[in-house]
Amino acid sequence: MIISRSRNFIFFKPIKVAGSSVEAALSKTCAEEDIYTGSSIKEEANSIFYDSSPKNNWKDGKILEGEEAMLYLRRHGYQHLWDESKNHIKLVEPVYTSHESPLMLTGKGFSIKDYKTISIVRNPFDSLVSYFWYAFDFSESVLESRYTKKRRDVALRSSLKPLPTDSVEELKMKLNTFFNLPAIFNREDRPSNSNQDVFDWFTDWQNEFYEHDLDYVIKFENLQEDYEFVCRELDLRSYNLPRFKVSQRKSNNNFMELFSERLKDRTKERYLNTFEKFGYDLD
Repeated sequence: MIISRSRNFIFFKPIKVAGSSVEAALSKTCAEEDIYTGSSIKEEANSIFYDSSPKNNWKDGKILEGEEAMLYLRRHGYQHLWDESKNHIKLVEPVYTSHESPLMLTGKGFSIKDYKTISIVRNPFDSLVSYFWYAFDFSESVLESRYTKKRRDVALRSSLKPLPTDSVEELKMKLNTFFNLPAIFNREDRPSNSNQDVFDWFTDWQNEFYEHDLDYVIKFENLQEDYEFVCRELDLRSYNLPRFKVSQRKSNNNFMELFSERLKDRTKERYLNTFEKFGYDLD
């Protein structure tokens, strides 16, 4: 997410809509006083296109020493830092998360009424398939802990991990099983909810973006052109958008082939306003 006080816009980034590409380009227009949540994903952090470091997004730091520092590092999977004698640490927490929705932002007391709001929309069926592939091949972080490595190892070994060699029927079985699993995640930006399945957890989050009255909505299917239109409207310099995480989906099947009739109906129901509002075909 970007809160640009200098250019008077807020960029909201839903998950799995190529948001990192647009965010990277928009961040290049930011001034020193602007807020940018940044990225810890290695592919983006190592990019020569832009500086992915967070800006102005930290609460006041807290110093941890001795046993308190040891327990914190152990609890968060950074025991190796303690072993390397890092027994005096400054703990800082972000104020806003990368995928902060308008509802989440205003819920923290931030007023957005004086800003132009920008976000991205993607065909809901396509977005769900993209998240399915991502969930089993999530990007490596520069802030790796033992726990995040363990999560990746579990995902890579999962029987539900989609493979390039899978048939359409195998991918269909895996995708529909995945979205029926309990929504138990280890994310700091969005709480788990064991009373929901993955489908409801994901669609609830996405709809918090799409049901808000946004000033500009870039369509994933028309990404570069729509992004350039927003730049012209807001008098921002535009760039050729970089591409991140494009290798995660390893199948070119028509995404509609992967949905059971039940999951297809659930998608149409949960995203009905999105289909109608942004002109996507329900079928």
